Amino acid sequence: MVRNNKGGKGGKKMARKHIVGNGFNAKLRVAQEEGEVYACVTKLLGNGMCHVNCLEENNTAKSRLCIIRNKFRGRGKRDNQLMVGTYVLVGVRSWETSRADTLEKCDLVEVYNKSEVDKLKSQVDKSWNSIHVAAIHDPNETDDMDDIFGFGQENEELKEELKEELQKQLDGEATPGDYLCGGEEVDVDDI
Repeated sequence: MVRNNKGGKGGKKMARKHIVGNGFNAKLRVAQEEGEVYACVTKLLGNGMCHVNCLEENNTAKSRLCIIRNKFRGRGKRDNQLMVGTYVLVGVRSWETSRADTLEKCDLVEVYNKSEVDKLKSQVDKSWNSIHVAAIHDPNETDDMDDIFGFGQENEELKEELKEELQKQLDGEATPGDYLCGGEEVDVDDI
C-alpha cells in the first residue's frame, strides 16, 4: 500500500486507485465524424454549460451553447479544466431544432491541453485565429475603451494635482484630509 503523504480532506479523491489508464492520452482526438467541430470557450455559465465559438467549414466563428457532459464533471474534471480560451471539440446537435432568439446547443466531446493544441494546429489545416480572437474579444462589447476609463488629458491633470497635494503633505503644508474634504472641516456625526 502506498503511503498517504497528502492526507487530510482531499486524500482519498486524489488516490491512484481512481486514475484510469496511464494518465495521458497517447492518441490525439481529432474531428472525424460529421457534426464534430473545433471550438474555443468564450464564457463559463455554470450548471454544466458554457458558451463556445465554433469553427465552421468556411473558417468563420459561430457562437453556441455547450453542454458539459458528466464525463467532464466530478472526478473527470481533474484533467479537463475548462477556462475562457480553452480549445475543445464539440458535437453539434443536428437533430435538434432551435428558436431564432436562442443559441444552438452542442455537447462537449474533448478538452485539449496546451501541448495537444500545438499538435492539433500543426495537423489540422484550419483558420484557428477566427475562433480564438472571437473568444477573447466579443464584438458586441464597446471597442472604445477610452470612453469607459477616461484616458486622456483629464487623467494627466488629475495626476499632476495628486502629485502637488502629496508634495504639500510631505512638506507639512497640508494634512491628508485637506485634499479629500476640499479644505473644509467635516463633522463625523453628520455623516
